[in-house]
Amino acid sequence: MIKKLSILAAVVLTAIVLTSCPAVLTTDLPSDIMVTLGLINAVEGSTELRTGVGGVVTVPVYISSTGSSTATSFEVTFRLEDDSDLTTAGVNIGTQTVTVGTETMLDLAIPAEVTDANAATYTELYAYFTAPADDPGYEVDDEILNVAMAPIAISTAANYLPDLKIAFVDPESMFRAAESEFPLSFKISNEGNKSVGSGTAVPVEFTVDIDGTDVEVGDVSVTLSETLYPDGFVTSNVTITLPTLEQMATDNGTTVDDLEDWSGTLTGTVDPLTTAEPVNGAIEELDEDDTDTVTIYSGTEKPDLSIGSLDVAESAIVGGPVEIAFTVENDGYASASSGTYGVMLFHDVAGDGSYDSINDTAIYEWAAADCPAVPWDKDGSGENDVLFTTLTIDNLNYPATITAGTQDIGVRITGTLDEWGAGNDTDYASLQFADKDIDLEPGLISTTFASNVDVSTDVTIPVTLLIKNSGTETIDTDFDVTFYSSDDAILDTGSDTLLNTETVTDSVGIGGVGQVELSANIIFNEDATGFYTIYAVVDSADGVAETDEDNNQVDTAAASPLYILVQDYDDQADIDVNMIMFSGGTEDVDVIAYLYDTAWSSSSGGYYYNLQTGTSYISETLIGGGTHGVRLYNRDATAAITWRIVPSYVTSVNEAYWPDPLISDDQFEDNDSTGTATDLDALGINPFNEWIQSYDTSNYENDYYSFTM
Repeated sequence: MIKKLSILAAVVLTAIVLTSCPAVLTTDLPSDIMVTLGLINAVEGSTELRTGVGGVVTVPVYISSTGSSTATSFEVTFRLEDDSDLTTAGVNIGTQTVTVGTETMLDLAIPAEVTDANAATYTELYAYFTAPADDPGYEVDDEILNVAMAPIAISTAANYLPDLKIAFVDPESMFRAAESEFPLSFKISNEGNKSVGSGTAVPVEFTVDIDGTDVEVGDVSVTLSETLYPDGFVTSNVTITLPTLEQMATDNGTTVDDLEDWSGTLTGTVDPLTTAEPVNGAIEELDEDDTDTVTIYSGTEKPDLSIGSLDVAESAIVGGPVEIAFTVENDGYASASSGTYGVMLFHDVAGDGSYDSINDTAIYEWAAADCPAVPWDKDGSGENDVLFTTLTIDNLNYPATITAGTQDIGVRITGTLDEWGAGNDTDYASLQFADKDIDLEPGLISTTFASNVDVSTDVTIPVTLLIKNSGTETIDTDFDVTFYSSDDAILDTGSDTLLNTETVTDSVGIGGVGQVELSANIIFNEDATGFYTIYAVVDSADGVAETDEDNNQVDTAAASPLYILVQDYDDQADIDVNMIMFSGGTEDVDVIAYLYDTAWSSSSGGYYYNLQTGTSYISETLIGGGTHGVRLYNRDATAAITWRIVPSYVTSVNEAYWPDPLISDDQFEDNDSTGTATDLDALGINPFNEWIQSYDTSNYENDYYSFTM
C-alpha cells in the first residue's frame, strides 16, 4: 500500500490581491474556504515534491470549507515560483477542478518554460483559487484568493525516471535449515522522480552465492495495486528454498558428513537486468539493477549441546546438598532427543572447566533416561534449552577432595550423542564449602558516645556490635570484623574510610540466639564535616566457611543506624537532616510534629497517622551553630512517641533498632510551651546519637525540646 500524507506539509494562508502579477495583501482576514497541498509519503522522510524537466509532478490537493460556502468544487490554478510570497513572475502549470472535501491526486505537467538551465530556481508550487462573488463564502470584495504552497524539486530532463530500490525487512543475518522453504519479507521503494503506474508488474529475483556462483533460490513478480509515487513504497513476501547439503558441502570443500556449518549471501534484485531493449530491465529507471543482501547460515541437521546459564549457591556444607541450577542449550540445527545424552555434576579439582577422569570425581549424574529432549531454535523464539537443578537432590557422592574452603564444581554433558562438537560441553563455578552450618551476620551496632565530633581533634568512639550466628552449629574459630565510615547511604568497601579491624576470639552460639558483644575503639579523624554512617563487616577476611556468605554486612544506612555528626566548631556549617519518628503503642496514634531550624522561628511540619506501623520523617536544614527545637503535639491519649535526628539520606530505620517503647509518663510531662522547653543539652542527651522518648496520658498535650548543633 502506498503511504500518503493527507495533511499539508507546508501551507501558506496568505490573502493576496489579483493584478497582472499577484501581490501581497496587507489586510489579515480570516477565510472559511482553504486549499492545502500534501507531500507524497512524508512519513518516509519526504521534504518536498519531486519531478523532472518535461515530467509530471503528482500532488495531493484538498479544499476544505468551514464557513457558509455552498460551492462543491473550485477551479484551482497551480504556479511555480522561486520565492515564498508570490511577488515575482512565475510559471503557471495549469488549472484543474478540485472537489470540496475530497483529497484529489493531480498529475501536473511541467511546461516548456522550465528548462534544464532554470529548473533549480523553481522551489515552490502554489495553488490558489477565487471564491465567486455570489457564493456565501465570499469574504471581502472579489479580489480575495485562497493560497497554499508546497516545496518542490525539479531535476533535469534526464532524471525524469523512477528509481526502484529493494530492502530486506528481515534481520541482517538468519539461520535456516538446508533445503528448507521459508518466507522472506522485503520492501520496494521509488526514489526517482517519476511514478510507476498502478498495475505494473515489478520482477524481483533472489539468489544465493554457492562457491562463487549465484544460484537462484526464488523469484516473484509484484503487481502494483496503486501507483508507486516518488518516495512511496510497497511490501511483499517471497518463499525462498535453500540449497541442499550436497551443494553446501561442495561450497565448503568438504563432505556432507564433515560439514558443520555453512554461510552464504542471499541477494535480492529488483527489476533484474535483461537483454530487452531499450533498457536492461522490465522498467526504465534512473539507476538499474538495485540489490540488497542478507547473510544466511545453515549446515548439517545435528544438535550442538552446551552448558548455558549456570547458577550456584554461595556456599554449601561438605556432605550436604549442592544447590545449583543450569541449562543445557542446543545451538545446533536438530533436536537432541530424550535419552541420547547425560549430565554429570563433578568436582573440578584443577578448576579449569574440563573433566579429568583421573583426578575429578562425579558428585551426581543424570542418566540418559532422565534427560529430556533439547529443541533447537527453528523460529528465533529462543526456546532451545532445558533447565536442570539439584535443589532436591540429597544423595550426593562427595569425593574426599572436597573439603572446607573454595572448591570448583563442574557440569558436563556425557554420552555419545552425535553432535557438532564437544568443546563446549563443560562449565564450572566456584562454591564455598563449610565443615558445619555456621552463618554469621552483624546485628545491632550502637555507641555510648553522646556528643558530636570536632574535626580539629581526634576522638575515640566506643562501638558495640552484636554478632549473630543464624546457623545450627557453634563457631569456635577466630574471625575478623572490619569497621568503615561512609558519608552517604551506601557502604562501598573500596572507597569508604576503613576505620579498623578487630578479631573476635569468643565462640558464637547456635541457631541465631547466640550473640557476642564486641567493643571497638574507633579513631575518627575525618577532613569534612557532616554525617557519617558507621558500618561493620563480619568475617571480613573470609576466614570462616559459612552457609551464607551474602549476609556478612549491612550496606544501607537504614540497616546500620550508627550516625556520627562531625563538625567544625570554628566554622559551623548548615546540615540537612530528617527527624525520624515511630509510635511504640499498640493503637493508632495521631501526632503533629515540628522540627525548627532555629528555636521556634521557622519549621517543617507534618501530620502522621498510625505511626506504630513504621517510621515517619520530616526534613529540615539546621543552621550551623544555632539552637534548634522540636515540638510534638499528640491528639490521642497514651501516645508513646520515639524520635531522633538523622542524616537527610536516612528516611526509615529498621524496627529491630528501635528502643523499647515507654509505657508510662516520661520526665517531660509538664513541658507544654516554648518557655518550658526541655534543654536536651543540659540533660546530656544528644538527639543525633540517641532516641528521645515521650509518653503523654492526655489528649492534645505538647512536648517541647531544644538542642544545639
